[in-house]
Amino acid sequence: MIRRPPRSTLFPYTTLFRSLNSTGPFKRLCHRTFHWAFNNSSDMSSAKEQLARIAGKGKISLEKDEDTGIAVMKLENEERRNAISAPMILDLFDILSDLENWKSGKGVIVWGGPRFFCSGADLDMVRQLGSKGAETFSATMQELLCRLFNLPLVSVAVVNGRALGGGCELSVACDYRLMARDSEVQSVHKRMGVVTGWSGGPRLVSLMGRTFALDMMVGSKRLGAEEALRVGFASALVTPGHQALTEARDWLKGQTEGAPEVIRAMKEIVAFSHESASMRDSLDLERKHFSALFGGEAQQEALDKKIKHNYGH
Repeated sequence: MIRRPPRSTLFPYTTLFRSLNSTGPFKRLCHRTFHWAFNNSSDMSSAKEQLARIAGKGKISLEKDEDTGIAVMKLENEERRNAISAPMILDLFDILSDLENWKSGKGVIVWGGPRFFCSGADLDMVRQLGSKGAETFSATMQELLCRLFNLPLVSVAVVNGRALGGGCELSVACDYRLMARDSEVQSVHKRMGVVTGWSGGPRLVSLMGRTFALDMMVGSKRLGAEEALRVGFASALVTPGHQALTEARDWLKGQTEGAPEVIRAMKEIVAFSHESASMRDSLDLERKHFSALFGGEAQQEALDKKIKHNYGH
């Protein structure tokens, strides 16, 4: 059973950074920010080649439901509590490209199965990368989580067990977080002698504010599900285990009910309209999508059924 926070405790907990679209100015905006470590596409190719040379276990799988428009992206490295390995990073490149071009898609669930969400980076991979590979590794993960964050789909992290370090960073790269009642999120970077490197630090500040980010990062705060719901970090609590995925699917289907082209356009408007974008640019984008959808099939169907006046009845 899904538990939602009282209305009085809610505040804007899903502020978005920048938008990434497969074409147009939104991709250029994102790339200006996150491609600073890559001078051109060959640099990104070089990073992928470097990752391909690193041995590792685990994979990330993708299941798309064409009927509901909901996809499930699953981290599969249970032996290491779903730590992100080099092969999994390479999987993520392909999966994000697939989702960016999924025209009938409306939402994506990110989860690690019934026991654990994600424990961050695989330590064997970290050792093989060494200090010389740190900047490229960080830039690669920032790029990938930027693409996840700005998918034209509504994204939901479903947290079972624990989300540690980079797992915390992965969770805040999604639009929403649904947490199992016995789950917790913790930034353990300080204990590992590093800082956030996958965009998690700036995202935490944007999402929850400076003091909360300091508590999580400097204080290495263990954020339990009940508190996460109360402060707005989590959008709802779900039943632990496999049931969490079932409830998350139902929750996301409710959030994304409507025509795919409408949901995707709305997501792009919200993503692009972060404070880094000017109001003029945001209004231009809103007008572009409004004009494209106005008089379209979805609107005509709503007009014919008088949905606006019958909504909620």
